[in-house]
Amino acid sequence: MKKLFLPAILIFALASCKKEDSCTLSATSIEGTYKVTSVKLNGTEVFNNSAFFDACERDDTYTLAANNVAVYTDAGVSCGGSSPLVDTWTLSGNTLTIAGEASTVTSFGCTQVVTTSSFGGGSEVITYVRQ
Repeated sequence: MKKLFLPAILIFALASCKKEDSCTLSATSIEGTYKVTSVKLNGTEVFNNSAFFDACERDDTYTLAANNVAVYTDAGVSCGGSSPLVDTWTLSGNTLTIAGEASTVTSFGCTQVVTTSSFGGGSEVITYVRQ
């Protein structure tokens, strides 16, 4: 039994390492559906501030699909208007462009993406969590 147990642990460990490798930033690995969980303007959290985001906007999803199709869906509480909205996205190095707006991917993992961009003379940092 011990002889079978050790190889099983090694196989599991190798499979776990391989899974982490898939979290390297690439056009394929970034594909998925995300929700925004944080928006910081010049270091100040504003995502839950109704002066910046309506409650109906805080539960929406953003999908980076194959063939560079970007889909914004007014999920959960409806803001009204047409949904989903379809546009394009690209990833070049660590520059992510969605609907013509470019930002820098400053952190990427299996469960989240953090982007930074210039906004009104300052900086905007957005955290997206994979759904």
